[in-house]
Amino acid sequence: SGVTLELFQGDQQALQSALEKGDVDIAYRGLSAKAIAELDTSSTAEKDGIEVVQGNSAEVQHMVFNVDDPVVGKLAVRKAIAYLVDRHSLVSEVYQSTAAPLYSIIPGGITGHGTSFFDTYG
Repeated sequence: SGVTLELFQGDQQALQSALEKGDVDIAYRGLSAKAIAELDTSSTAEKDGIEVVQGNSAEVQHMVFNVDDPVVGKLAVRKAIAYLVDRHSLVSEVYQSTAAPLYSIIPGGITGHGTSFFDTYG
């Protein structure tokens, strides 16, 4: 017996397949939001003893702007984009409700997380 670690870097399908076949006991990140949602609602996954557990994460997805660009280099344009981004739709549609809207570069549960962006743009 013992512990074997296997890296599935960049190969989501192989990781999902190994998980479904019982070749791995745990997967941390690495699966797409769609795959996680499928595993969470799949009767096959439940039958095979696969359980999706949610928790806080330090992973952050964010937009980056070239401030030297003549359009998005303008603070007013970036603020307008911040107001217009529908974070709840992104979470629902893109992340299949496997994430939470983020209004800070520091996720909730991590020291330094604040609500200033939510207070302004939420």
